[in-house]
Amino acid sequence: MELSSLIVACSLLGQASAAEPGDPPAPKPKARSEARRDQTEPEGEPSADGAGGGKGSTGRGTKGSADDANGNAVDTKGSAVDAEDTKANVADDKHRKAGPAADDGAEGEPLVPITSGAIKQGAAEALIRQLASPSETPVPGRPASLAEALSRSVDRRRQTEIAYAYWNLSAAMADYETCVIELSRIEQLLPQAVDGKRLADLELETHLAAAHARQRELELNVVSAQYELAELAGWKANEALPLPVDVPHAGAYLTRAHEIYATRPAPTRVHLIDRALPLRLQSLDMRAMAVHAALDAADSAEKAYHGNQAAAAEDGDLTLALTAVAELARQQRAFVAAVRDYNHDIAEYALGIAPAGIDAVTLVRMLIGPRNGSPNGSPARAAQDGRPEVAEQPGAIKRAGFDDASIPDAIQNPPRRRYGEPTPAPPQTGGSSERRRVARKVPADDTTEGGAETASPDSGAAVGLYSGLLDLPPKHRTQQLASMLHWDRALPSSLGTAVDLADCLARAPGADRRALIKTYWLVRERVARYQLMAQRIEQLDGLVPTALRAGGAPGGAAAMLRLQRSRMAAQADLATARVELLVSQFALVLAVRWPLDTAWPVPSTAPHGGSYRLGVGAERGDLSRSLAARRWAVRIPTLHGVLLDRAESIVAVDAARAQAASRYDAGEAAIDEPLAAVEAQVAESSAFLASQTQYNLEIVDYVLSVLPPNTSDARLVESLVITAPADGAAR
Repeated sequence: MELSSLIVACSLLGQASAAEPGDPPAPKPKARSEARRDQTEPEGEPSADGAGGGKGSTGRGTKGSADDANGNAVDTKGSAVDAEDTKANVADDKHRKAGPAADDGAEGEPLVPITSGAIKQGAAEALIRQLASPSETPVPGRPASLAEALSRSVDRRRQTEIAYAYWNLSAAMADYETCVIELSRIEQLLPQAVDGKRLADLELETHLAAAHARQRELELNVVSAQYELAELAGWKANEALPLPVDVPHAGAYLTRAHEIYATRPAPTRVHLIDRALPLRLQSLDMRAMAVHAALDAADSAEKAYHGNQAAAAEDGDLTLALTAVAELARQQRAFVAAVRDYNHDIAEYALGIAPAGIDAVTLVRMLIGPRNGSPNGSPARAAQDGRPEVAEQPGAIKRAGFDDASIPDAIQNPPRRRYGEPTPAPPQTGGSSERRRVARKVPADDTTEGGAETASPDSGAAVGLYSGLLDLPPKHRTQQLASMLHWDRALPSSLGTAVDLADCLARAPGADRRALIKTYWLVRERVARYQLMAQRIEQLDGLVPTALRAGGAPGGAAAMLRLQRSRMAAQADLATARVELLVSQFALVLAVRWPLDTAWPVPSTAPHGGSYRLGVGAERGDLSRSLAARRWAVRIPTLHGVLLDRAESIVAVDAARAQAASRYDAGEAAIDEPLAAVEAQVAESSAFLASQTQYNLEIVDYVLSVLPPNTSDARLVESLVITAPADGAAR
């Protein structure tokens, strides 16, 4: 490995480890595939009045930076943490940068898309332009603009559906392009022909055949999306099917909802979209960074493979190269999906607010800005001191903001799980041990009732998180693990207001309690998954010191690029998890009739993770002989058995991850071993959370069918989870 490559890789990891999630990585030298992703300055900035700006944009990341001779953004202060002064509000600021003053009566053009910047200004925009403008068109058709598609209907609801279909088609085309890139890279790994023949490699041929199959499937997706758009937009049977020419917006978007709805109530969905847009922008920006990190790792792996072919190819070189190519394609597809979802929200908001009579061209300017740049200025021009202007935020619609992926602290004192079985049967006299308090919020001491030590792990990569659960009985291990996965260690306050299940039920008297509780458990799973994604970043960060220390060894720089790829992917997944959590919170807001303009509810009651004592027919004898009762008698214990097995798997894979990290730290294993172990633990933990939710949803159906319809909320909650009386005495 050349010294220059080693220096670049060390700089990547060193600066990225000092920065918070969401900070841009250090600039990288152009790789051999740089021609396919050359980052050019945007031609102009979208504006509500149709005027595009020049290059004097106020996109993010301009503070303390300049452009080098190649047009790459370089940090003039030499640090990746210069942006920390404003990182806490960066996403919200991007979402509401000031645009040009609009006439009070100009309700037809209230929205301002503005450019953004991830790795450098215009990075996400340039990436989506590359992917959404494929090098080869998979299907026949004729170019069709978004304005043409929208002009074929005057109904706002139909226009929204058309915009959705247009971006679905654009995303399908982009997905096809990712497969073309993947195929091209795999084909470059084919061994050179000898005497006109190629040596067969089963691993390579397998990946090549799978990529060709995906290409066929993606081609079919494009055709299906073409017909969907054609039908919605009223294409004639003899017309050539549409091919999108407009590129979706990938920069910041100014809704101005706080102005538009300052004196009148906002539609329900406006509250969600206004909060979601800055989070979706954060997600797609992180996805763009993950794509670039994956591209660097793929270039490095392919270079190493071709270099070793000239001598003697080492075991694993081809596998590393193929894995890198597959990961690049995965990150590209995830980026395309993030951009598509972002533009879906923009379309719903903008077309829902636009008054009747606006022509299609103006509607398109509200969605993506003008198609071409213009020297007439920028709607989000920087102030003379170089700092972006930020609009004041009246108190009409509160934005959730983004806490820049705050990572929970290490688990120093996990909560003690008290064991018991909730049941819909009446309380038993003399059986007080069946009902115990679950202390999740306040960490308890380090022993369980059985005397075994609970896990008290450090968050470092080489420490087992659940080592204290190894010797517990399976039932107790599962309950303790469930409690730890749902323990709100350090949730950022911006997520909302903690609310328990009983309070949610009390807030919505007469509501469908079955639907409400199911929504509550689904949101609770999203909360736990968000923390799981943050924990994954901690574990990957724990590998950075060893990677830097081993950077001078053969393959050290390439290993650091693979670690950086995993870290950027993890941060992008965290940002996506935040968006998914917000969307699920909105469903809970509607279910419990929560005020839309306040902090939204965050479930604090953990779902049950222990066994469940069935008392079928205890209160309604007719159910004891029903088919449904027999179903529950089988499914609930079986689902608990699934939890027992998954808990055992998680504890084992956690021990394997800690062992892999220790082996890597000792120089006995390559970095790929702990990286794979971290991903395996995330996968197993996610599966546990999904199974636990399914288990509790089944319990909800059972309990609501067994208990009388007029059962109190408190009695219902006691039948679902282990609770305690108000005075804290165990029951």
